[in-house]
Amino acid sequence: MKWQKWSLSDGRVLDVVPWTEEPMHHCLHKADWCVVYEARLPPGTTTMWHVHDKNTVYVCIEDGSERGKPVISTAVNDAEDVLHDPVEFEVGCGDTFCMWHADKTFTHQVSAHESNVGETRFLGIEILCTPGISGRNDELQNFQYTLVEDRDVVKIWKLYLLPNSTTGMHSITAPSVFVALSEGNLESNGSVRNEGMNRSGAAFPFQALYYPGQFHVLEDPMELCIVNRGPGHFEAMLVQWASPGSLPD
Repeated sequence: MKWQKWSLSDGRVLDVVPWTEEPMHHCLHKADWCVVYEARLPPGTTTMWHVHDKNTVYVCIEDGSERGKPVISTAVNDAEDVLHDPVEFEVGCGDTFCMWHADKTFTHQVSAHESNVGETRFLGIEILCTPGISGRNDELQNFQYTLVEDRDVVKIWKLYLLPNSTTGMHSITAPSVFVALSEGNLESNGSVRNEGMNRSGAAFPFQALYYPGQFHVLEDPMELCIVNRGPGHFEAMLVQWASPGSLPD
């Protein structure tokens, strides 16, 4: 799909683009099984009308203010070419929401409240398919993770580490995307299993200074222990794939 003009039933005409061509959306990572992109909305700005057609998990990585301000979404009913009334909702850093499209597309534009003091930023994670390696890791609640959403398609976990606290050694066996919500200085050890071989030490991904919105795409099963060496608490989201065969078409 390229730039199109859509005629609505009330006579209005919209210029519509795929999200990949919308200027406030930026693709950050593309693989066979997922796409990760960022949407950045400065205060008082509005996106172009754009289309999404893949099942997507959204993570708010910056809310534009200390308390969170409204974001306004106006959507089109694609089946009837009818413009819905704008829907206003508040977002805060770490909020997640899911949009499952199945055989439908979703067309909308989004506005950031003019009273925001900074950008509102979302990380979008498109779920294309499930790699061959799978698992659900229900035991993660024993390692400083809290389950915030459980769907057939994904589980979404929140990691919260106080200064100098640790997750303890645990396993992540399902394909996942790890998204930092705060600044942090992480120390870690563990091993990554790939094609029957164990990799440890330098191959391990969580050993760096972190900033909000930094992410890692994790396809290989791994065992790990994460320690927060920073002066403040560290927060992150882990979006974890479902088992093969449970994804919608």
